[in-house]
Amino acid sequence: MATVDYLIDTTHISQRANLSRKEIEQWAKSNNWQGLEIVNADTFTVEFKASYRDRSGRKQVHHEKSTFIFENDKWFYKDGVFNEDI
Repeated sequence: MATVDYLIDTTHISQRANLSRKEIEQWAKSNNWQGLEIVNADTFTVEFKASYRDRSGRKQVHHEKSTFIFENDKWFYKDGVFNEDI
């Protein structure tokens, strides 16, 4: 799945050991993604809400404030704070 490769390739090298290609693909396929709202963005952070229906058909929102690093002329995802903590 090319999208999973993209997510891994654009995650900062310091965080890649924590990723599981299989888990990312299963999570993405088990949900019906419906929308994306950018709440706020600045140079190194993006806060967003991604709406989806889970495998049971329930509406869900993935709310995250992500941090990025610019290195070697590329942007990389570093980490995120999730909805309970924002």
